[in-house]
Amino acid sequence: MPCDTHIAAGATFNDTTWNFDYTTDAQGRPNHAVNTAGLRLPQNPPPRGTCPTRVGNFTENWGGQTMGGADFHGGHLIGRQFGGVGYRYNLVPQLAVKINGANGLYFEMESTARRCLMAGATIDPGGYRIDVDYFQPTTVIPVNTVFPEDFRVHLDITHGPDRATVDATIFWDPEFADALEFRNQLSNAVHDANC
Repeated sequence: MPCDTHIAAGATFNDTTWNFDYTTDAQGRPNHAVNTAGLRLPQNPPPRGTCPTRVGNFTENWGGQTMGGADFHGGHLIGRQFGGVGYRYNLVPQLAVKINGANGLYFEMESTARRCLMAGATIDPGGYRIDVDYFQPTTVIPVNTVFPEDFRVHLDITHGPDRATVDATIFWDPEFADALEFRNQLSNAVHDANC
């Protein structure tokens, strides 16, 4: 599977082994991932491979400034702990600390889903969905940039009679207030789903 900046445009990748669908936009950038069966925590997740490191090292020139490199990870749209593969159609550059790191918002969203699954909750087909928006070209931002502007998250958790839904946006470089609001939504979901 290629690990290029842009892959097949307008394509759908059906992963029947791990039960996810992934799509790319008209420019060949990952823009959608969703579970097609109940989300699970496999004992032997797929191998990491080398593509996450390569995607984390993508760089672009934004008006004389270098975007990407050391401050970025190749972040999985669907995390490995759920069976997300290390292929380009599931990987985008994410800020290492604010998004993908141990205290990052994306990491916290994945941790919330994991915590609830471990407590016996279920996340049914379509209940774990990520949609990616990309920056529009400007005089500074290049056409077909590979750097996401935001991640629209849908998380639907059922735990017995209790249910919680998170529909929120993680911005590429979140401000404090945005991060706090997102964390509050995750905390409320854990409370509402009793997990």
